[in-house]
Amino acid sequence: MSKVYTHMTMSLDGYIAEPGDGTDELFGWYGAGEVTVPSADERWSFQVDASSAEMLREVLAGAGALVCGRRLFDLTNGWDDNHPIGAPAVVVTHRAPDDAAKWPRTTFVDGVAEGVA
Repeated sequence: MSKVYTHMTMSLDGYIAEPGDGTDELFGWYGAGEVTVPSADERWSFQVDASSAEMLREVLAGAGALVCGRRLFDLTNGWDDNHPIGAPAVVVTHRAPDDAAKWPRTTFVDGVAEGVA
């Protein structure tokens, strides 16, 4: 049986993005520590605290896919089809990009259940 992990960060007032639509508050912890955790993509590594490093290594080693939304996919340019976890990405969206073939390791689906499946 597979496990599904969820990861979401938001402020106490319920917002995910910053007022200027930035994502530093969401992903800032990936660079806020003293322990380096390399990703599957040599362009990026994470700098987290020791307890986060242990958890992050475990998640990176066991990830079979990443399920995310279209907005995050667009903000990251689909991670250039090479997400830092090293697994294929599944994007939940009602509208796949016109140039979806540009991302062969990415699957576009219409719902969360389909994305997890």
